Amino acid sequence: MPWKPMSGGEAEKSRGSQEARAEGKDVTVGNAARTRGVSDRWSVVDRELWATDAWVAALGGPARSEPETDGAAGARGGGAPTPVSSYGFRRRTYPGRRVKGSEGGRNRVRITDVECHVIGHAWKNWVLVRMVTDAGLEGVGEATLEHRTRAVAEAVREFAPYVIGRDPADVEDLVLTLRRDTYTPGILVNTVLSGFETAMWDILGQYHREPVYRLLGGAVRQRIPVYANGWYRVDRHPEAFAGAADLALDRGFRAIKFDPFGASQGRLTDPAFRLAMALIEAVADRATRRNAKIIIEGHGRFDLPTAKRIARAIRGYDPLWLEEPCYPSDLRGLRELRQQTEISIAAGERLVHLSDFRHLLDEGEVDIVQPDPAHVGGILAARKIAAVAESFCRSCTFHSPLSPVTTAVAMQLAAVCANFDIQEDFDPFNAAWVHDIFGAPPAIVEGTVPLPDEPGIGIRINWDAAREHPYDPHSRQLLFEPGWEHRQGRHAE
Repeated sequence: MPWKPMSGGEAEKSRGSQEARAEGKDVTVGNAARTRGVSDRWSVVDRELWATDAWVAALGGPARSEPETDGAAGARGGGAPTPVSSYGFRRRTYPGRRVKGSEGGRNRVRITDVECHVIGHAWKNWVLVRMVTDAGLEGVGEATLEHRTRAVAEAVREFAPYVIGRDPADVEDLVLTLRRDTYTPGILVNTVLSGFETAMWDILGQYHREPVYRLLGGAVRQRIPVYANGWYRVDRHPEAFAGAADLALDRGFRAIKFDPFGASQGRLTDPAFRLAMALIEAVADRATRRNAKIIIEGHGRFDLPTAKRIARAIRGYDPLWLEEPCYPSDLRGLRELRQQTEISIAAGERLVHLSDFRHLLDEGEVDIVQPDPAHVGGILAARKIAAVAESFCRSCTFHSPLSPVTTAVAMQLAAVCANFDIQEDFDPFNAAWVHDIFGAPPAIVEGTVPLPDEPGIGIRINWDAAREHPYDPHSRQLLFEPGWEHRQGRHAE
């Protein structure tokens, strides 16, 4: 559009706006007025971009070379003047951040400390990473690894110097660097990376005042379906399992998962098979009465003939899926079982690399993949795994038998992954002191929980309460010993 001089009225209006700004008034004209509300809703796009003259010009307004400042704001004792755009709408500022045009330019946030905290839970020690920044923001991630608590805690401390001094926004670069430099990254390294990476995302979410899922593209659902696990801490009797199922369903769940096979492995004896089927029948009966579904957990216990026998026996109960029915390394067995049953097969909680899941989908032909965000390398890695599953037209659900930190991470992923199915949830069955540390879990209504709306991963830790529950050498869950269902670790001995 060719330039043309202002009319007398337009010039007078412009002078009035400039005088109003000089007096500290917030004046919005032209395109800025239309974009003010939009800028408040966007999260991933840098808010500075909304405040630049270039963006105003792109919307059709003339750009100006020098931004103006609200001098009155500085005069009121609010610190440095708040920069405003050429059209008067204010630029947002955040802790540790300076917008363009302010003194010194942009100030990047830096990680100043990494702490490792171990919480002695009844059947599994929880390892948490606490990341501190020079902006006063703190992030938390989980690095729990079954039966290797002290090893992973020491690894967190060993890798901390690689993290200190970095910008928490450099998530992908840090993960790639540490994976490369450790040379042979396995589950221990990936678990440490998960703790670091999640804490960085938590900081970024707080920095932008948005839940992490908003930084990953936004939610594709408003409520998240959940299923209960860890609810059957009773003796292996049909009546006891049925009663426990009722209590879980009373909490609002509409799907419950359980392992009815005790300490069995390899092949089921006939008595063990009959007891397992009796437990399944008792729970399925209560679930059917309450319009709920069951999920059968195999924990990778069985050879292929036994897995086939189980799949045939449970078909009439219409489970949502049969989980890890074969040995974890038996991809051919999974494939053969999948080809012979109508029941959905789920697996993947023990895998740690993106390529592992591609092989699982390609060779195992599973219907549902189950990455653990605390073991695969964090939020971005889990999101990539879900995307690989989506390319195979398969579903994804996130393994989450750890602390409420990993549950919170899984909820962020559940919000944003289009092929997400239903989320595992242990949290309502934790002891009361766990809620003192992490806060109470959200209420479950008709099998769903609301979308989290707190910044970051949405959880804050009471570290003083956490220190009251230090590392416990007896907190070890052994799935192949009788009575493990009570989830008392070695304390039961």
